[in-house]
Amino acid sequence: MLLQNLAELYHGLLYSPIEGRLMNMAACMKPTGNDMIVTTNWQAQLPEILDELAAEKTCISYRDLADRLAVPAPLRIRQTANALDQVIRADHATGRPLRAAVVISTRNTGLPARGFFQTCAEIGRYFGPENGPQAAFFHALELRRLFAEYAD
Repeated sequence: MLLQNLAELYHGLLYSPIEGRLMNMAACMKPTGNDMIVTTNWQAQLPEILDELAAEKTCISYRDLADRLAVPAPLRIRQTANALDQVIRADHATGRPLRAAVVISTRNTGLPARGFFQTCAEIGRYFGPENGPQAAFFHALELRRLFAEYAD
């Protein structure tokens, strides 16, 4: 019922990152019993975009990544960070360089946000503070490993 009211409020349109345009809300929804849930695939696009950035040896801010993925409001940056957390854990579990290292905070002198370092500490990949020289060194090593994996 809430989603139907939202559909009326926004004249039944949603932005579809797949189509790159506003679409009828019904095209972006999937029935589950009596309720409707909005389905997106921005999370599915995340690994592909991180791979592309790594191949280009380019970093991106959390906000720019959220924009590129068309992450819906509210809490766009938090949703993006949570999805990156999952990518970090998956990369670590497979022994890969951390693709999330290409995502940096504009507030943190070119380093990822502290959640990146907290997750790395939780998985046993990093032992140190969330900022400062040790964090910068760890981040630089992860970027070097990542860019080397994607070198031509």
